Amino acid sequence: MGKKILSFDGGGIRGVIPAYFLHKLEEATGVTLATNADLLAGTSTGSIIAKCLCF
Repeated sequence: MGKKILSFDGGGIRGVIPAYFLHKLEEATGVTLATNADLLAGTSTGSIIAKCLCF
């Protein structure tokens, strides 16, 4: 079976957009997406978001 990878793009302040989207998606579905992923990855700001999701 394949692995599930949750990846975030960098871009400084634009990193807020995927974080906000993920928050709203989790709020609407009631599912914590980060715990369902096998790997969290990101570049620049995306790596900060991925690290924050680990806690």
